[in-house]
Amino acid sequence: MHPKGSTCPPPPLPSLAEATNILNDIDDLANEHNSLMTKWDCSSPAVRSVLAPYKYLTRDEIQKLVDRAEALVRRLGTNYGPINPSLERAPREEYDMLKRLSESTRQNLEKVQDELATWDEDEDEGNLPFHPTDEVRQLRGENIELRNRIEELEEELAEKNSLIQSLKNGKGKGRE
Repeated sequence: MHPKGSTCPPPPLPSLAEATNILNDIDDLANEHNSLMTKWDCSSPAVRSVLAPYKYLTRDEIQKLVDRAEALVRRLGTNYGPINPSLERAPREEYDMLKRLSESTRQNLEKVQDELATWDEDEDEGNLPFHPTDEVRQLRGENIELRNRIEELEEELAEKNSLIQSLKNGKGKGRE
């Protein structure tokens, strides 16, 4: 805010082009974030541990930035009335705040991308933190074998039940 009693002129309003540029930057961040979240399984504990330090690097928080930037563009693109300082920031303050938030969000997103990029390099070697261990692979194999055996037993049971049913139906016909 411009301090009361200051002899300096208030900072100029950001231009509509500046506001549109910051909106486009934040929109690009939202798209990059969405692509990153689509590529990686965010329910994985390993991915969540990478994202944990960046509590403002969520879809909702980035969407709030997009909404604020859109509101600023709308305000600058129309003839708006006097600003109520108790309710909203002046356009210059909001623009500066969005610019800082955009830059810090981009830095955080790049850090996460860099961390996950190292996982891409390790993927061929199976060194990813969320790759199953040999024990887990062995248990999964045993699980598959047991499921196959259960299917075989269920089929055998169904055949025997069918035979029992046909014998019951055959005896019932013979009594009549």
